[in-house]
Amino acid sequence: MDRSRFRDDVVAARLRLRERFLARMRATPGIADTKPLGSGPPNAHGMPKLPVGQTPTAPGKWPVLDLGGRPDVTRATWRLTVDGRVKTPLVLDFDDLLALEQVDDVSDFHCVTSWSRLDVPWRGVRLATVIALAEPEDDAHYVVCHGYDGYDTNLPLSEALKL
Repeated sequence: MDRSRFRDDVVAARLRLRERFLARMRATPGIADTKPLGSGPPNAHGMPKLPVGQTPTAPGKWPVLDLGGRPDVTRATWRLTVDGRVKTPLVLDFDDLLALEQVDDVSDFHCVTSWSRLDVPWRGVRLATVIALAEPEDDAHYVVCHGYDGYDTNLPLSEALKL
């Protein structure tokens, strides 16, 4: 496989996807608000770093992020399945995921249980890259995530693509 050509194709797909969702992304609460809610200095999107109702954790502290049980998933058995309202369903194993462009980022992590950890360094594949490879149908509006431990959550595509 020509890695350079593949990378160019992925970047082009990501840009096409962004263009499709740009108007929706700009119209979402927060970015479209004349006075965004929250406190603290602005984040990378110009929003206050700490949303209303969130409490920052102590530096270096991560609360426990599991439902009490840990599934037995190895690197050899791990899979990322992208299906549903997409033109190109895909299944990536761990090596497939690592073969995609890796990026570094520093961003804030806000948990639904009301704690936040600010300025977290991350390294990995952009969600937008995986979504672009799957090519969402025009009527797709949400990403639904299913964990190996049975946990499910969802978010609008317009929010997922802001990253």
